[in-house]
Amino acid sequence: MINETERNDNYKRATIFLKRKVIVHVSLGKGKFYNGRLFSVEPDFIEIHDRVTGMQVVFFSEITKPLQEYIVEGAE
Repeated sequence: MINETERNDNYKRATIFLKRKVIVHVSLGKGKFYNGRLFSVEPDFIEIHDRVTGMQVVFFSEITKPLQEYIVEGAE
């Protein structure tokens, strides 16, 4: 579980990633995650189009690690 500061940081990151059309990695804990493009960022949640499962709504309270840019291993 993340604290309020981390939630606010994730909101800021999500806003920037959406604007820049960056593919993101979202960790939800217990091995669950999404990789994809953000479609909207709201104060309490994001909408992400995951590469495997399609469109998902994720609440910031569900996110267990800071949002990151998705990086393909071995890519240069």
